[in-house]
Amino acid sequence: NLYGGPNIIKLLDVVRDQQSKTPSLIFEHVNNTDFKMLYPTLTDHDVRYYILELLKVPMKLVPQLCTWRTEPA
Repeated sequence: NLYGGPNIIKLLDVVRDQQSKTPSLIFEHVNNTDFKMLYPTLTDHDVRYYILELLKVPMKLVPQLCTWRTEPA
């Protein structure tokens, strides 16, 4: 479970459409800006910052994967 880590929002529920059986993930509310308006305003520094923030998530996951692989069956 990554909740509580950097840049992780809370997953509230998973629901399925009754007709198509398509799953939908329900997350907590996040204030955001539409990417079509945000993207043209980003500088090179902004892009580097956001990429760094995205890379923090897998780094938090690595210790959990190592623990999972070393536990006896």
